[in-house]
Amino acid sequence: MRNPVMDRPLRPMSPCIGICTLDDDLVCMGCSRTLEEVRGWARLTGPEQWALLEELKRRAAGQKTRS
Repeated sequence: MRNPVMDRPLRPMSPCIGICTLDDDLVCMGCSRTLEEVRGWARLTGPEQWALLEELKRRAAGQKTRS
């Protein structure tokens, strides 16, 4: 089902890329989600999932600038 207003799926695909390894802070090295975010993904609403994906983009951008 697509959202007619935004022309995107109501729920996004999981950001998991199959590199499921946690760092010392319990953040996945593959998708940058915290352990709790990984566990709770399926319970989030579609808008919450989209919001988390936007947050993950910000995290990734922050990691790139810190390097």
